[in-house]
Amino acid sequence: MKIAFILENPLGYGGGVSMVVRTLMEGLPEAYQFVLVSRDAEGHLSQDPLFRRVDKHISWQGEKGPPHREFYRTRNQVLERLVAAKPDLVHFHSGGVFSWGNRWPGASWPAYLKRENICSLWTNHLVVDRLHGFCGENKPRLFKALVWPLAWWAKEQQIAAVAREICVSDENCLKMRTWFPAQSDKIIRLYHSRIDAETLVPSADHLREKIILAVGHLAIRKGQHILTHAFCRLAAAYPDWRLIFVGPVDSEGCGNLIRDLACKHGLSERVRMVGQQENVADWLRRCSIFVQPSFQEGLPLALQEAMAAGCPVLATRVAGNPELVADGKNGFLVEAGNISAMKDRLEWLMKRSLDRNKMGREGAQRIRDLGMTRQSMIRAHDELYRKVAEVDSK
Repeated sequence: MKIAFILENPLGYGGGVSMVVRTLMEGLPEAYQFVLVSRDAEGHLSQDPLFRRVDKHISWQGEKGPPHREFYRTRNQVLERLVAAKPDLVHFHSGGVFSWGNRWPGASWPAYLKRENICSLWTNHLVVDRLHGFCGENKPRLFKALVWPLAWWAKEQQIAAVAREICVSDENCLKMRTWFPAQSDKIIRLYHSRIDAETLVPSADHLREKIILAVGHLAIRKGQHILTHAFCRLAAAYPDWRLIFVGPVDSEGCGNLIRDLACKHGLSERVRMVGQQENVADWLRRCSIFVQPSFQEGLPLALQEAMAAGCPVLATRVAGNPELVADGKNGFLVEAGNISAMKDRLEWLMKRSLDRNKMGREGAQRIRDLGMTRQSMIRAHDELYRKVAEVDSK
């Protein structure tokens, strides 16, 4: 079977979406062939070991969205090359509900493919609100009310054109079914994960360093600046603790905010941004507290992996986080952006090493109970691909 994966970013971007696609391409049976559509430049992936399984790579560099004429020109060029590659199934991986032009009626990529008798799937990795990704948050309420029917119609067309609309958390799935009730039978939830099932075994408590860790792209929507504010309020009383950020710095200015806050409080040596790391698992074993401070999430890979590593967690009450974190049992949940609540929960954890260990064990058990492993994710997608392809061929 030949599957085409379509990404908004380069495969090597390092974000959760690209990591999920990479895990699928690495783990699906050898009988699969892959076509990849991504923002990687032509030839850029040739040295990637994964590229041996890619039958064809199509570079997509379009910047304009509909109704701009350039969008349709670029889209049609890419889709013509994709159709020529003759995939059995196309799987879109979207960082938001209104991606790939489907915020505009008639612009949907899956609808184009359906006219060419090519079946497709769509995974929403982030579902925030009805208009997230369609128009700016600062737009007037009246404007949003006026454009919602247009946005709804465009997304309805996209869902109608795919075999399944996939969400990565129950919370995201419920939202989509509520907004698009006529398509609710198509909307399903599939958890994603990179955790190896063989590592999901109970381990004895080990000595952890006094490190508070956050993993992921540094961005305003990820809330790392909120965590920094909270830590700065505690740092003087707990001089042996450090705050470490693992992940690339984006262009939103979050890294500058963190750097300025640390400098202002004399904490430049204790608040560190170490960039992208290959040994994230080592950091998860070393740290005593893991924090996911995001304003927006789907189902964070880093949060899953921290819990699987037996690390107590503090997360915001958004999207799929409450499906992982039982507040007060395997970690804590706070409202996004609430510096005081984050500071209070951080301090509680910093003071209590025995309770941290207990929460860490409970967190690892939660991941085991959910069966949240790469093997389960790959098996679920393999079954879905075969089922959809079989139905489509009849």
